[in-house]
Amino acid sequence: MSVSFRSFTLSHLASAAVALWLCGAGAAWATGGGGEDAPSAQQALNIICSEVGMPANSCPQLPTAAQIAAEISALVNSQIDDVRNALLFGLSATPCGNLVFVTGIPCPEVAINAANGPVKSPPEGPLAISELSPLAFAPGATVKQYGDPAAKRFLYAAVIAGSDGQPQTLDLILDDTLDTNKQFSNGQVVAFSLPAVILKQNNSETAVTATLKLTATCNGAANCLTGTVTGIPGTSPLSAAQLGIQFDSSFGTSPNSSTSHKQYELQLPIVAIPENDGAYFATALKCPNGNGANALSGYCNAFFKPARGFPANVLGLGASIGIAPYAAPLCTSATCPTQGTAQTLYFGFCASFPGELGPAVATFIDIGTDGTTVVTTPVSTQKLQCPPPS
Repeated sequence: MSVSFRSFTLSHLASAAVALWLCGAGAAWATGGGGEDAPSAQQALNIICSEVGMPANSCPQLPTAAQIAAEISALVNSQIDDVRNALLFGLSATPCGNLVFVTGIPCPEVAINAANGPVKSPPEGPLAISELSPLAFAPGATVKQYGDPAAKRFLYAAVIAGSDGQPQTLDLILDDTLDTNKQFSNGQVVAFSLPAVILKQNNSETAVTATLKLTATCNGAANCLTGTVTGIPGTSPLSAAQLGIQFDSSFGTSPNSSTSHKQYELQLPIVAIPENDGAYFATALKCPNGNGANALSGYCNAFFKPARGFPANVLGLGASIGIAPYAAPLCTSATCPTQGTAQTLYFGFCASFPGELGPAVATFIDIGTDGTTVVTTPVSTQKLQCPPPS
């Protein structure tokens, strides 16, 4: 599968940036991550939110420039480097790209990204990763350009849509070319940190950082993994099935290595509703398929009915849980970092293996209004780390 992007109109992006300067945008706080010190980047995102039909109280407040770039990319259906290039150029101490100006550094020196359009696949079936673009990591979760021989682990992310085209689940595949042992050893295999949201009957959302631990319960080649989720306030450890999380592992070759090795796949339910994610359901413009269209890009929205995640009464009557489309984790006016602060910031998605120092994968994931999934990791991870395991 090849993903085709039509860049969002450059003049619109540039004029939005100029308007911010003319309006005397506020103090910088979106620091850390991406090698960027991005004054007023959140204000740029706020403008985009208003133009795509998201009220101010539902516009994601994000603590890093890397997340803000991903979020704008998702809301205007444009490549994330074009967003950094055009809109964030004047809002960054280390601008990248030469789409508008010729003085920027190459954007891959700021952050490395991967993007995949929505796919259709049986819910129980594996994605064909040969058709997808991964984010590549060297040991220690050091992000690398795809094709770099130092990269040994590869994260694939894409939305799986149903037969009606509505996004249903976020599918993640971790291709671990370092593990060439077909045998499992009894004990923990891999842990994932997941930025989930709990959706209540009144449509309020609560963000939680959950830890999914996949543990082998046997010695041998059989796939004998069990999934346990911790970190959800007010609960004892839950099974993955209680939260609608599906997982699997396999052993074989891949586009990344001709030597057989392990892969892990997660399927996570999606939470996106009009009350909290208005841009995904905007109807001011219409598409031939009957869906609404993005007010800025003109792309047809992938979402046309609420995606309420997985029903989980264990979290409260009528509650459900899943992954929201924004580039989690969020912050608030009280918790967003200020310029120069030493505050620690966290990645949204991480993966780690026992016996290794530090994580194996660390990234942010965002789902666009058109169903495109963007994965991005800053090259400089100063102040950024994976959440502590719960």
